[in-house]
Amino acid sequence: MTETVTIYRPGPQKRGGDRAPGTRHQLAGVTLAPRGASTEDTDQRNTVTVGLSMLCDDPAADVRAGDQVEYAGIIGAYHGTWDVTGEPGVWTGGHFEGGPVGAEVALVRVTG
Repeated sequence: MTETVTIYRPGPQKRGGDRAPGTRHQLAGVTLAPRGASTEDTDQRNTVTVGLSMLCDDPAADVRAGDQVEYAGIIGAYHGTWDVTGEPGVWTGGHFEGGPVGAEVALVRVTG
């Protein structure tokens, strides 16, 4: 089963440090999978980092490092905004299928 997420791409930085308005677009055909979590106690704060893998049906999915993924699908624990870390990795079909069959995007959310 796949779902649709919203990709938010921040606008370019303008002179003076402000950013131009960003853009949003829908990305269909994704599946989310847990990637792990970590907890760190620093400066009397508890920081929790949670990771997800976003698997995309389209190997040329329009998502890149610096984007944010907004999720409001059926898995309630994953609702919210996630940061894209790194560039998408393209999956190939292996020896028998040949070319690319999808992409994997690393997502992270830090709280605390």
